[in-house]
Amino acid sequence: MKLAVVALLLAVSAAGLPAGRNLASLIANRAIFGPHLSGVIARHPSYVKFLLQPALSATDPRSVARAHLALGFVRESAGAREQAIEEWRLANAQPLWEQMGRLAMGRHDLTGSIAFYQRAIAIGPSKLDNYFSLAWLYWPGLGRVQDALETYERAATIARVDSVERDMAEGYVFRLRQNWPEALRSFERAATAKSGNADAHRQAALAAVRLGEFPIAIAHLKEAIAATPEDSALYVELGDVYGTSGQGDAGAAYRQALQVNPDNGAARQKLASLPPRERRE
Repeated sequence: MKLAVVALLLAVSAAGLPAGRNLASLIANRAIFGPHLSGVIARHPSYVKFLLQPALSATDPRSVARAHLALGFVRESAGAREQAIEEWRLANAQPLWEQMGRLAMGRHDLTGSIAFYQRAIAIGPSKLDNYFSLAWLYWPGLGRVQDALETYERAATIARVDSVERDMAEGYVFRLRQNWPEALRSFERAATAKSGNADAHRQAALAAVRLGEFPIAIAHLKEAIAATPEDSALYVELGDVYGTSGQGDAGAAYRQALQVNPDNGAARQKLASLPPRERRE
């Protein structure tokens, strides 16, 4: 047997696990799946698959799922992307990749989160929420506008005609292309179709500001705040529109933002930059 595979077996033994069924859990959990063992798996996938056969033949569905999940890692490490996706599909791994994507996003590991959402989409390409999460990671997350644009375009082609998801995806496509009139129309359709859609109202407000339609922007931001009053950033955005248009009390909006979230640095900074009479409580 190859020395590298012996190293893998020794690692399994050191972890206190018998070579066989529990190897699937070991690989899937990445407990000792460091760079060296990743290389072992990439060079000798057939040996690892042989070691996983007991798990693949198990009667316990969870053991079988773990084995397919582990085999997905094996295939991916060997450069066989399509085979990896098929193994993960057999493992019903889409919810796992979605959860891992959210966890990575929470750790601000945007690149890692992108990889997880890409896997989730490859397994189940009809779930639209994953496209929106992935697109956000691309932009504004990493500033990859073209990747975000292509992701929203894919979502728009998959979404049902006249659905909120279709309107939102198309709205983002128009926004990224800076086609503000069409962006406003798309986001307003989405806001009308689904009550309390704070994101649609927020995006419609942005498009309206770009068009100089400040009363429309203010109305949409107020709707967004009514839907999600705990989002302090919305009050800051409203204050900005008030300040630009002169059609409202920017200071009051920034103070509201600080009442909702005293740690909102943008609100504090903007409030401090106002003339003294506008900063008053």
